Amino acid sequence: MYSIGHKIDGKFLTLYDVCYDTTALRARFSQARIYPKKINLPRPLDKLFSPSPVMSPFHANSFFKGEIYDRFKKIYGERQNYVANGAEVINRGHLTASSDFLFEDQLSSTYKLVNVVPQFASINSGNWNIIESGAST
Repeated sequence: MYSIGHKIDGKFLTLYDVCYDTTALRARFSQARIYPKKINLPRPLDKLFSPSPVMSPFHANSFFKGEIYDRFKKIYGERQNYVANGAEVINRGHLTASSDFLFEDQLSSTYKLVNVVPQFASINSGNWNIIESGAST
């Protein structure tokens, strides 16, 4: 279990916890206390996911969109037809959502690779994004 938060006046204040399996290199679940709020901060478009000390740079690389096609080729061979070169079929999504937090420093703390899971791009960038952002169609 990894606690993500801030150290203030010598005390660590947890924002959320992530159960991350370092053997299988995957997040199992996350937990956070969510408080009701009426505003949503805009998602920072320039915010990058930071790797964690629990994974190597090689494994961290596999989380980035440009690496997904190469990873499928490595697993399924050169003739795999699950993912086309350049196609965005799979992307990553937060376990603990950035929109759950009120302040920018808290929101930014969710951009860690231990806090993401693979998701279908059509869902994560589609209907789920509408739910998370509170936008209406």
